[in-house]
Amino acid sequence: MTERRNYERINVDEEIEYYAVQNRVQQFYKGIVVDISASGAKLITKHELNTKHQVILNTTFLNIPTDELAGKVVWKEKKSANKFFNGIHFEFKDQSVKEELIDVLY
Repeated sequence: MTERRNYERINVDEEIEYYAVQNRVQQFYKGIVVDISASGAKLITKHELNTKHQVILNTTFLNIPTDELAGKVVWKEKKSANKFFNGIHFEFKDQSVKEELIDVLY
């Protein structure tokens, strides 16, 4: 299998708050970011996330100007009744945020 990632993953194992935007309603949850790169993150959640909705991660632990990173669920795996692994691909509205994330991570 060929590696498709453009950026190295950084292990962080950081508890965060995130919210899923569904029909203009924001529902807040707690999860764990296991690893993060300049293009996405692996997020462990207690419930299944919908791939159709945007997910916003609170990233205050990174010390970057924006405290939130938005993305879409691009893969998910159910580990147990209340444990889901989710691959989040970031969607940057501003390239400077991605550049800042790269500076912090690498």
